[in-house]
Amino acid sequence: MSRPINEQAWHRMTEEIMSGMREWRAQHPKATLREMEDELDRRWARVRARMLEDMALASAATDWTATPNGQQPTCPDCGQPMVDPFVRLWRTLRDQAIWLLTYPLHNRWAVGDGTATVW
Repeated sequence: MSRPINEQAWHRMTEEIMSGMREWRAQHPKATLREMEDELDRRWARVRARMLEDMALASAATDWTATPNGQQPTCPDCGQPMVDPFVRLWRTLRDQAIWLLTYPLHNRWAVGDGTATVW
């Protein structure tokens, strides 16, 4: 399930922000500092989400199915191996959608290497 990080996509998205902000500024010459900041943050949020998704999915820890018995991450509550992964939609702090491999873990979800949980 792990996939390589696509740095070319990151560079392309960053270049799109720069050219897009120049165009946006030309179309909004009277924009306030707050409006400029909001527009820039909105655009960077997409790049940030892509980078988070790529980094999370690039980890070998995203695929526990190939891990030998006894070496899978375990539930901190009951000690049972975490199994049955599936892909789940997550939202970043700036409400950008990313897809990550998740594992059911009692009443919470473990993400990737099991260190991040959502209650």
